[in-house]
Amino acid sequence: MNVKRQLKKIRKGDEAAAEELIRFFYRDIYIFVYSKTGDEHHAYDMTQEIFIKMIRSLSSFRDDGRFKSWLFTIAANHTKDYYKSNLYRERKQSVTEPFGFEENVVTFYSRSSSVLDEEDVGILLNDLPGFQKEAILLKYIYGFKGKEISAITGVPESSVKSRIRQGLEKMRNKVKGENADE
Repeated sequence: MNVKRQLKKIRKGDEAAAEELIRFFYRDIYIFVYSKTGDEHHAYDMTQEIFIKMIRSLSSFRDDGRFKSWLFTIAANHTKDYYKSNLYRERKQSVTEPFGFEENVVTFYSRSSSVLDEEDVGILLNDLPGFQKEAILLKYIYGFKGKEISAITGVPESSVKSRIRQGLEKMRNKVKGENADE
């Protein structure tokens, strides 16, 4: 998809182009939000809200940037706002099960271990602090570079690299510890 062409059409009022752009990015944004909330229904609602914000904020997007990074910044900020909200505090007690993953989530870890399945990776990621999990997902699942992750999360690039390194190290240590028990 040529995103710049779609954006030009949307800015001219083409609703079909907006729908096509949303469909193109919907799955990635939904999985990203779901990985942060652990609740599929709430992730669905938040994903809808993110795309509404995207459409409303489209005039502020500078074509010199990468649209995908800009969209994920909106998603990251929206989820941060959610965790600051009263709605989160009310729902906090109801979310008890770990989140699941689509098949492509396993690929980033399979290079170093062939014994992990989708559920194992989900559990390992779920055990990480949110800031490490977010950095790992943005890098290995969505393919963002350190500089882009820095822009999305609002932290220095050195912190992003540290979060990824520490998160992966925790995952490796957990796997090594479990394999040592067998």
